[in-house]
Amino acid sequence: MKAAPIAEDCRLIKGPARLSRTGPASLPVVDGGVQILFNKQGLAGLYGPAFPALQPAPPPDPASGLAPKRPDAPVPKNPIVPEPTRPPDERATWPACVVAGRFVFCMDLQGAIHRRLFASGEGDKIIAHGLHGTSIAAAVTGADHTIIAYLGAQKTTEGIVAHAYAALDDGPPVQISEDGSGATFVSLAPRETDVLAMYIDARVALTPLHARPLSLGGAGGALLPGKDAVVYVADGSDHRSMGAIARAQHGPSFLLMPTAGEGSKFGMAAVKVDGDPKDDSPVIWSMYPNGLSPAPIAATTGASPVRVVRARPVSAEPGAWRVLELGHLEADGVFKPLCGLLESRSFSDIAVAVDKAGSVWIVYTSADGTWIEQRGRS
Repeated sequence: MKAAPIAEDCRLIKGPARLSRTGPASLPVVDGGVQILFNKQGLAGLYGPAFPALQPAPPPDPASGLAPKRPDAPVPKNPIVPEPTRPPDERATWPACVVAGRFVFCMDLQGAIHRRLFASGEGDKIIAHGLHGTSIAAAVTGADHTIIAYLGAQKTTEGIVAHAYAALDDGPPVQISEDGSGATFVSLAPRETDVLAMYIDARVALTPLHARPLSLGGAGGALLPGKDAVVYVADGSDHRSMGAIARAQHGPSFLLMPTAGEGSKFGMAAVKVDGDPKDDSPVIWSMYPNGLSPAPIAATTGASPVRVVRARPVSAEPGAWRVLELGHLEADGVFKPLCGLLESRSFSDIAVAVDKAGSVWIVYTSADGTWIEQRGRS
């Protein structure tokens, strides 16, 4: 029986290549090409993907697209530095640096968020102070304005509560999470006339997922937060709950969050946000064989089709290995799985980007290090 053809985005072009630094990275698109951006204790470490010509990428399995199927099968050796001379991996600082317009934003070990010119690295300025090791996000809005979002600590009668904040350019921070709640994860995505913020408030009893538009229009051109909406309330979780915003070049956004739901089963919840977000919005589910924590996920914005890369258990058995899965998010929010890329004991720190030619670039940390690969169009 003839094997089914591999989806274009699953075609392995280069890699996987093991990087000399381990941990979270982002994938800014520079002049149409993808770069690798690590956080080095508040400094931006930018690298170009390198794939040696003498060690071609292994071909994908025509039946499953797994390359390789398991790390206990032959794992690709590091193609950048010969193994005998390979120095110990350096650990990247969490969170990864993010790029928006002309600027790159990095959090240092004290929680200070530095803004520098991306092209030159000059003009270092601390624009905010967040909680060390928590998520940050940035987006461009208007002609040349940038919004940075982060988590900060606030003292209350109940103790220290983490809230989500956003700042426009050099303006003061604005709290975007509601009083009486908190925030444990934040992300941003630009839309035609504003920026959509999502934040998760993971608690032991329940996990609300919020959405809020941010726009220009306050006094003196300040940041103007729109109405906060609790678009979905999931079961209780922990501080490692994370999500992603998925969006094509035009049209609605989808907030993605791996979580427990649908009768305590675990899966990826996709909540559509078209215009102003609404409380208790409908959820489109893509179920996992079992739960996992953390459950890393990444999605593209600004390109069609929308690509989603996520880690999920291979099977329902306790302790099952994880598979890194690539798929498309359809216009109605339904996840269409395309292929498994790799199986490992664990995955974390996933990022995905699409370059000008339409290639899909994925960087991820498995139990064997941090890797990058190129798929789809060469």
